[in-house]
Amino acid sequence: MRSLLIPALALLFAGCQSSMLGGEVQPPAARHRAAATVPTGIVIPLYAYPGKVWDEVIAEKTAYPNVPILAIADVTSNGVGGHKIAAYATYIKKMQAAGISVIGYVATQNGHRPAGSIESQMALWYGYYAVNGIFLDEMNPRDANLYTTVTAYAHAHSLPFVMGNPGDNAPGNAGPDVINFYEQRGYPSLSFLKQQAHLQYGQQRWSYMAGAVAYDPATIAATAPYVAYLYATDGAEPECYCRLPSYFAQLVAQLAGLDH
Repeated sequence: MRSLLIPALALLFAGCQSSMLGGEVQPPAARHRAAATVPTGIVIPLYAYPGKVWDEVIAEKTAYPNVPILAIADVTSNGVGGHKIAAYATYIKKMQAAGISVIGYVATQNGHRPAGSIESQMALWYGYYAVNGIFLDEMNPRDANLYTTVTAYAHAHSLPFVMGNPGDNAPGNAGPDVINFYEQRGYPSLSFLKQQAHLQYGQQRWSYMAGAVAYDPATIAATAPYVAYLYATDGAEPECYCRLPSYFAQLVAQLAGLDH
């Protein structure tokens, strides 16, 4: 996954096993509305090979079925690959059966990848694994035309949910259904989340990923009402996303109990 801290996805996976990613997806956000009061879910860059880590996610979803969980799958450390892998197919179905939505990773090369190439990757994700949607990494927030085009393609081809990841501030009309507008070390500030440019599109338009952070229930509670999904991890190299945070169970439990 692209981060502001490092230049390319390949660097994120040193020492990691590759992975891949069905179920519930929050509906596309309304383009212009006040912040909604809907359950905040957790988005998980699930870049470990299918097995124990995936089972841990399923267990937490089973324990807290009201928490929306969105898992991002990545087979090759850069996308879907050229053939179907049985372990991924099996575990994606297990996740979906548990009520977890799985979206497939596609790198967009900061907007330099042609729309046709992105769409062919989307088609492979659905053809191999029947994922629930697509995660557009390395998003260029200034190229709304590209991301609007490929999001429309996804919606028209059995992929109802698209998350874009610039990892930084982005316009609310930049294309995807949800925009991950923060992927950095540390939690986002409330002043960032409360920018009028964000508030006018409502909670369901945004998500964030906070790396190298301790579990902070107060900060989670304060920031959750401004995003559809969030993720926090205490990993030493959070951009690698090789494992779940040590406090994953606590994080899911807290989101289950939040009353926005």
